[in-house]
Amino acid sequence: MQVNVFITRQQGRLGTQLLVLPINPQAAIPKEYRDGWRYYSTVNTGDRMFGDIDARAIEAELAASGYAIVTPEAPDRR
Repeated sequence: MQVNVFITRQQGRLGTQLLVLPINPQAAIPKEYRDGWRYYSTVNTGDRMFGDIDARAIEAELAASGYAIVTPEAPDRR
């Protein structure tokens, strides 16, 4: 599933949380998240940008709430 991803800037640095919205005409940033979020990218829910978070988990949250807040955690694979 393709989604739009938004990110914030905190003290001049990119934030660690991502706001994920489905690509559809009814999608909207929720009121409590309207300030500070900027468009970042359009990707698939299985993209590496989400770290080890399963695409199905993101899609389930989108279906339930209409949006998802994701904090990617990618293990050090060096």
